Amino acid sequence: MTEKTTIEETYSRAGNTSNLAVEADRRGAGDVLIAAGMVGLNPSKSLGMSLMRLHSEFDSAARLREGATAIDIALLAARLRKLPGVVGLVTERAAVWGMEQPKDKALAVVLWWLDKRCKRCTGRLYERIPGSPGLSNIRCRSCNGTGEAHLPHGSDGRRLVNYIEASLHAGRDGLKRRLQAFEV
Repeated sequence: MTEKTTIEETYSRAGNTSNLAVEADRRGAGDVLIAAGMVGLNPSKSLGMSLMRLHSEFDSAARLREGATAIDIALLAARLRKLPGVVGLVTERAAVWGMEQPKDKALAVVLWWLDKRCKRCTGRLYERIPGSPGLSNIRCRSCNGTGEAHLPHGSDGRRLVNYIEASLHAGRDGLKRRLQAFEV
């Protein structure tokens, strides 16, 4: 049984391929990127498309490991070309909503959205056994055993994450609809 690929996987593969040929008899990476460009023209869906691209860039970049330094984080952020644009769009929304320090909140929430894993247990839910690669039976104190880092900025952070998720959904939906037009 083969699993159907998600729209994000399809878009990510298209963005990372070297074959952008557009063929009449089958849908290829070129068709996916053309459809994504058409969706990106719609202002209400452009953030969603930028979020998909940012997530693709993040996944292809080296994931931060436990004990990452500030330099590691800065190097990763430098590799994410879509990050400034996404943060800018989320900052605009935060400012419209009258949030204090909109850029700081937008950046923190976008970075949290990219990697929600608890930094202490790296998403494994349990504390490490000191001096060992194994895990103990003690739930992580930092995330309370959820494996997920705390969302920054409380209710403002939650509101921005909801906005991000709604935009991502709109972008996904728009891309799916455009790709249906390319069906053979």
